[in-house]
This record gives sequence, C-alpha cells and structure tokens, in this order.
Amino acid sequence: MTPPTGTNTWKIYCDNSWTDVPITITAITPTDRPIDNQQQLYDTISKDGNTKMTNGDRALLAPGTYVCGTCASSISMFWTLNLFGSIICADGIQTCILDGQGTRRILYIDGTDVSKLTIKGIRFHRGTRTGTSSGGGIYMRNSAKVTLEFCALTSC
Repeated sequence: MTPPTGTNTWKIYCDNSWTDVPITITAITPTDRPIDNQQQLYDTISKDGNTKMTNGDRALLAPGTYVCGTCASSISMFWTLNLFGSIICADGIQTCILDGQGTRRILYIDGTDVSKLTIKGIRFHRGTRTGTSSGGGIYMRNSAKVTLEFCALTSC
C-alpha cells in the first residue's frame, strides 16, 4: 500500500497515548530495474525473499525469451513472497516470454492480502505443474493479490 502524497494527519503512538501529527510526503519514486536475462529477473524478484523490490519498483524486462539456466532443477522458474511492485515487458505486449520449457511452473506467488504485484505484457509459455500441484503458468496462494494486464498464458 502506497502512502498518500501531500500533507496529511497521521496518528502517532508515543508514551502510551495517540497524537495527531501533520506529516508531508512529497513524492515516492519507484526504482526501475532493467532486466536482460533470467538470472537478473530471479535475483530481482526471487532471491533473498524479494528484498530488492519495494512498493512501486518495476522490473523492466527486455524483449526476448527467458528460460531456466540455474533453476533447471527447480519446480518453479520464479517464486515471490509478499512482493510489491511490477514486472513489466519494457517493449510492449507479449514480446517478453517466460518459458517453463514444459518441465516446470513459471511463477509461484505467495503473498498476503496487503502485498500486491502487477504483471504487464508478459507471455507465460509452456509452464507445467508438477505432481498433484496446480498452476503451470502462475500459481497464487495465501491471499496473494496480483493484477495481470495484457498477459497471455500459452501451452500452460
């Protein structure tokens, strides 16, 4: 959740009492994170519990097909935990392809009802579920909030 910009009254709890305090937020500037390969995307959204992206940050994928390199033995190509921000194809609609190669799930999203992830212009291709699990292209659980815009799931 992004705090509102401008001057607003916030309640602050201090010394066992609530106090109204005017606080001014001038701007919240997201960080754009350029992504050129699968490892960079993994490092941005999956590695170390997603500590690199904060609310509003955007992973901007260069056009191309992203396949597993170091994740070859993994059930999922990418996983997220309470990730805020966006994963966006920088060049338009569906020129960025996340390819599970028919052997793994592409994106596993674990969240809460307050975390929100937006995915825009990505094609999820050849994702597959393993064993009795669900979600070959995208699997969401624990109240994960995800907005998909101009995405496609093909052969999943």
